[in-house]
Amino acid sequence: MTNSNPKQQQRISLCTMCRHKNEACKAGYQLLERLNLALTSAGDVITDDFEITGTATLDGCNQGCTVAWLGSLQGCYLFGDIDAGEDVTELMHYLTKSCDNNGLQVKAASHLTKIPAAMIVTQPLGQTLH
Repeated sequence: MTNSNPKQQQRISLCTMCRHKNEACKAGYQLLERLNLALTSAGDVITDDFEITGTATLDGCNQGCTVAWLGSLQGCYLFGDIDAGEDVTELMHYLTKSCDNNGLQVKAASHLTKIPAAMIVTQPLGQTLH
């Protein structure tokens, strides 16, 4: 099935404060903005089940954080200050288990090398974080 509305607007559905800077991760958000733009610009070239993941070191962060990210038409996710070899699937499981109806509850995660210092999720308007 192809993307029926490639220009759909995104919203921030989760943004935690970076525990190093005690503010939102601006460099991480900028990375997600570029990822969202690339995904929506692709239009019908990508399908609803398309995903892309990766890691990067943020230039705009004086902590030199390594971030992991996942992008799809259903949303874009960023996990800040993680170990470079961390599995994005495990980070997604951590995010899912940490969120409930009351919002994010940071929990210990024995399966992760360390808990992300910041997390950002953007999703199309009308979608909710699962």
